[in-house]
Amino acid sequence: MRTRLFASIAWTLVLLPVTGFADQAYVTDRFEVPMRAAQTSSAPLVKNLVSGTALDLLAQDGSEVFVRDPQGSEGWVDAAAITRNAPVRLQLHDLRVQQATLQAQLAKAQAALTQETAQAADLAIQLRAATVAQANRPPQSLPVTAPAPAPMALGGSGTARLAVGSWVAISVAMLIVGFFAGVIWLREANRRKLGGMHLRI
Repeated sequence: MRTRLFASIAWTLVLLPVTGFADQAYVTDRFEVPMRAAQTSSAPLVKNLVSGTALDLLAQDGSEVFVRDPQGSEGWVDAAAITRNAPVRLQLHDLRVQQATLQAQLAKAQAALTQETAQAADLAIQLRAATVAQANRPPQSLPVTAPAPAPMALGGSGTARLAVGSWVAISVAMLIVGFFAGVIWLREANRRKLGGMHLRI
C-alpha cells in the first residue's frame, strides 16, 4: 500500500514540471467551405471558400445556396456555413482601419491647433508691443491755423450798410423836396396877400 502511494507521488512530481511549463495554443477560426457544382455532396468541387469571403447570393433551394465569389466563381454551398454578418475577424480589421484613420485625423487637428495657438501668441505679443509704444509716444500738438475770414453774407453787415445808406439818401431827398416845396408855398402865399403881385424871393 505504501509502495503504491510513493509511486503516485513520484509520478506526480515527475509530471508536474511538464504540465506547468507547457505552451498554450488556440484553434484558429480559419476554415474552408466547399463550393460544389451541384446541390449534392458528391457533386464536383468548384473550390474551397475561405472563412470571411464575401459572396453574392443568387438563389436558394432548401439548405443549399447558389453563390458567386469575388473572383466570379459560382456554385452551391451549405446555407448553415454562411452568415449575413461579417466575421469578427473582418469587423476587427475594419475597426482597426477606422481607428488608424481617426488617429491620423486627430494628429492633423492637433498640429493645426498648435500652429494656430502659436500664431495667436505672436499676434498678442505684437499687440502688446504696439500698445506700449503708443503709450510711450509724446503727444503731438496740432497745428494752429487762423480761421478763414467769413464771406460777406447778403443778410449780414453789408445789408445793414446798404439799408442805412438808402435811408440817408431818402432823407436828403425828402429835405430837398421839402425845401423847394416850402419855397413855392411861401411865394404863393405872399402873392395872395399882395393881391396877385409876384414877389421874387
